[in-house]
This record gives sequence, structure tokens and C-alpha cells, in this order.
Amino acid sequence: MLPKVRKEIEDARKAQEAAGIKLTQPLPAPSRTLPDSEIKIKTEKGQASLLRVTTARGDLGGQKDLRIVADKGFPAGEATCSQKFRFALNAEPRHIPNMMICWRLSGNRSVITLGTTYDGSEPPVSAYLKVIEKEWGKLG
Repeated sequence: MLPKVRKEIEDARKAQEAAGIKLTQPLPAPSRTLPDSEIKIKTEKGQASLLRVTTARGDLGGQKDLRIVADKGFPAGEATCSQKFRFALNAEPRHIPNMMICWRLSGNRSVITLGTTYDGSEPPVSAYLKVIEKEWGKLG
């Protein structure tokens, strides 16, 4: 990087820090990724919720929405779910009561559900598991 550009970046960081703005570092890139052409994402909007469903014929472990999961999750049927997230490398993991991610992975199939409720209630695990089972079956 050019010395002038490096100095400008350092000055900008110092100014943000002096203003009380905490700088965050992005999460590391996954070590392996499936091509976007092999991944399908759809969104289901309800009156009080939003659910994003990601499917792939391959292993999405450590990729896409799973990068923000901050713990090992808890077992839910044949899936795993979590409500603990980290959105930046140097950010503290936090439990988000109205947001949940559930996933089921194998070497040749992946289904991930990430949802939130608008009213602050806990997302319905059973509904997420039904979506996972349905999509898992479609992937054969």
C-alpha cells in the first residue's frame, strides 16, 4: 500500500476512535466456498416474521449465513439451531431472542434457515425444522 494512502487510513481510524466510533473487523473469509451458481436462496415473508432459506447440493459448513453463528448451537431434530451471533471478528457474540438460525449439513446437501420475528418473540423452531426437512428432501 502506498505510504500516503496508509497515512490517510490511519488518520481516519484515529478520528473515528476519537469520536467514539468502534471499528470492527470483518469476519474471516471461508476457507472453501461453493460457487454461487450452486446455491439457492429464497425468502419467505410472513405477517410477523421473515425467513431466508439457503439450499445447496454441497456442504455449506462455515459459509454464507453460518459464518455469523457464534456457538456450536443446540440439537433440534436432525438439525442444529442457534440464537448466538457474531457479526464482526472483534465483536462480542450476543444472544438475539427474536432471531434464529437452524441448519442441516452433509457432504452433498445443505439447508440453512435464518429468520427473525418482528414482534420480538422467539422464532418457532418447529416451523424452521419443517422447512429444513422439506428442502432436504428436494435435494435428494
